[in-house]
Amino acid sequence: MTLDFRQFTAADILIFASICKDAFDADSQLHLGENGGPSGYDNGDYLSRHFLNPDTVSFAIFDDGKAIAGACVKFDGHTAELESLFVKSDAENQGYGLQIWQFIEKKFPDVQLWKVATPAYSVRNHHFYVKKCGFQKVMMCDNTCYFEKNKRTECIGCAIASKKVVPTGGLIKETSNFILHQDPEIPIKNFLIITSKKHIHSIAELSKEENTELSYLAYQTRTALLSFADIINCRLIQEERSEHFHLWLLPRYHWMDEKFDDTLTSVRSIMDYAKENFKSEDSLNEILMATEELRELLKR
Repeated sequence: MTLDFRQFTAADILIFASICKDAFDADSQLHLGENGGPSGYDNGDYLSRHFLNPDTVSFAIFDDGKAIAGACVKFDGHTAELESLFVKSDAENQGYGLQIWQFIEKKFPDVQLWKVATPAYSVRNHHFYVKKCGFQKVMMCDNTCYFEKNKRTECIGCAIASKKVVPTGGLIKETSNFILHQDPEIPIKNFLIITSKKHIHSIAELSKEENTELSYLAYQTRTALLSFADIINCRLIQEERSEHFHLWLLPRYHWMDEKFDDTLTSVRSIMDYAKENFKSEDSLNEILMATEELRELLKR
C-alpha cells in the first residue's frame, strides 16, 4: 500500500464523518457490544473540534484515491499528543495503523515525548500502541488509559538532577539527594516536584536517611506553601510507574473547585486544562514570582 497524506480541511468532514463514526462504532461494538464514541463522533463535530483546531496538525489519509483514515497531532514544545487516529473498519488489521504512526513519527523527528490516550475498555488499541508502536502505559485515570513514548536520550529527572535542564523558575531548593522545582510541563503556580538525584523508581529504593531527608523537605515545602493565601489545600502524589522517582505537590485553587471534583481522578483533567488555558506571559510571570517567593521562604 502507498498512502497519500493530505492536510485535513473543512471539506474533508463530509468525506470522513462516516469513516470516523464507523471506526469508533466498530471498536465500541468489539469491546462493549454497542455503538459509541466521543462527543460528536457520529455527526462531524468531533472532526471539527480536533482536526480543524489551529493547534493541531491533521491528516486526511487516502489509499489509491480512497479515503481510508484520519489522524491529528497536537504539539507542546518537544512534546506531542496523538489526539486521534482512526482507520476505516473494513481496513483494520491490514497494517494501516502502523504505517500511519510510522509516517507521523518520522515526519516530526524533534518530538522527544509522544503521548496518546484511549478508553480503558479499548484493549485492542492498548495492544496496538504498546506492542506495535512502542508506547508504555503510564496511568489509568477516570476510565482513560494514558500512554507515552519517550525518545529522550536521558530522562528528564536525570537531566534536571544533573542541571542539564533548568525547569521554569530554576531550582527552588537543593539538598544532598533531592531537588525541589516547579513542574516543567504543567503551568500551575506552585505545582512542585521533589526529584531524586538518583535514577530510581520507588521510595523503597531510598535509604532510611534519604527517606528522612525527603520527608523533611516535603514538610518544609508544604509549610512554606501556607504563606500563599490562595492555596486551599495540597495533594502529595508519588507514582512508581514513572521512569524517575519524584514526588508531586499539587496545590488546590478555587478555580479548580469551580471546574473539577476534588478527587485523585481529576488530576489529569486539571493538568490538561492548565496546559490548554495557562499559556500566557502573565501566567508564566505568576509562576516565576511564586518560585522566587518560595525560594526565599525556604532559606529561612
